[in-house]
Amino acid sequence: MIQKYKSKESLNLAIAKNTNCNPCSQRIQKEKRSLLPNKFKILIRKCPKCGNDINYKTKWGYLGGISSGANCAPCSQRGKKLSEITKNKMSEFQKGRTTSAETKCKMRESATGKIMSSEARKKISKAVRNRGPISDDTRRKLSENNGKYWLGKHPKVTNETRRKLRISAIKRISKAKFNGNQVIPAYNISSISILEQKAKELGITDLQHAENGGEYHIKELGFWVDGYSKDKNIVIEYYEKHHSRQIEKDMKRQKEIMKFLNCEFIIIKQ
Repeated sequence: MIQKYKSKESLNLAIAKNTNCNPCSQRIQKEKRSLLPNKFKILIRKCPKCGNDINYKTKWGYLGGISSGANCAPCSQRGKKLSEITKNKMSEFQKGRTTSAETKCKMRESATGKIMSSEARKKISKAVRNRGPISDDTRRKLSENNGKYWLGKHPKVTNETRRKLRISAIKRISKAKFNGNQVIPAYNISSISILEQKAKELGITDLQHAENGGEYHIKELGFWVDGYSKDKNIVIEYYEKHHSRQIEKDMKRQKEIMKFLNCEFIIIKQ
């Protein structure tokens, strides 16, 4: 179809851009609109690389993603390497980064759900102003202390606190996922025959384990034991190879159980 232009400039521009005529342009736009889902639905497209959903806020972004065949953000970023200049810039940005007094107040209000008084805001502002920059040595100490806390070695976390945390976690999981029923811990299937063989050697006939009444649960401590005999008051534990990396933790657990049950504690190592 012949397309007419009013000026020579418009004709040269159309030739340079290789544009279509008006009917063809309208037809292409209709075809693109037909690809859009219903307006009441969310604009979602599958990533061609990983198959995950990509959400779009506008129809134009959705159409652009279809025409370009773009991947999702994680797939687009995967495999990219940062230059040394970019790494240095990010490092310098993080070193000079400080949290303002206003941000601290907002964080505290959102965490507690209470609006802070003007006097409390002034105290925080004064503390932030007098704090000064944090040295590299202080950063290292803070990081070490944080690591010790998460590893369970922080001096302020007592055994009594850990016991309460275990019990509350078990109650929370039971209420949320198991409708009030007892939580059943995972167990090593191959250990059952070993526990029963040991019980036979000791003359135990009432050994309770995962496949015979379920592992004995010490509710007051928040612990389960692999095998337990009420008649002889004997606990039998089967330690796999990974227990060699948590000797200190296992010793504390053993002492707590022996003190509470006043029992004999037998360990079978893999």
